[in-house]
Amino acid sequence: MIKQIYEEIYVNMDSMKKILVFICFFIIHPVLASGIYKELDLLNNSEPQANKLLYEFVLKDLNISSNQAKELANININSVKAIEIDLNDDKTNEIIGVIYSTMYWGTEGYSLFILQKLAGKYKNIAYLINFEPQKKVSVLDEKTNGYRNIKLFGSSEYKFKPFTLKFKNGRYVNINTKNFNFYSRINL
Repeated sequence: MIKQIYEEIYVNMDSMKKILVFICFFIIHPVLASGIYKELDLLNNSEPQANKLLYEFVLKDLNISSNQAKELANININSVKAIEIDLNDDKTNEIIGVIYSTMYWGTEGYSLFILQKLAGKYKNIAYLINFEPQKKVSVLDEKTNGYRNIKLFGSSEYKFKPFTLKFKNGRYVNINTKNFNFYSRINL
């Protein structure tokens, strides 16, 4: 069907239009069909409501006030970058985010948070995941156990290396780590 439409349009075009059609069909179309559900740019396109929810989660999780968070680890609402997205098609958004603070930073990047609302409370379903937030987070079409897989970049030996998160035993884990099976069995 696509080939037939392409041939009908292509025959009746001048050379410049043919070049544009070539670009669309052979360059842009494969990129769009690459299995990416949505790309998230946490650094430049965070959402204020998601930022607030992640910030409040961290304060409660650490059992500290906003003043203590600022004094201890320079955590404030402006250091939080998060986006809401439904990862399991249950019509309830999860929150994917990062907190720019030395408390959540290590040699392999920043800690990733994936918050899921369960029984009215948020729970972090990302476990021991460090990544480089200056790279986009790719939420993939492919699912594991009903949750979309997520492609991130981590740093290793001063290079960005891609890795994939899959949902196993109630949390997202890095399937590329040597300890994937160990981490996926830990009960939190």
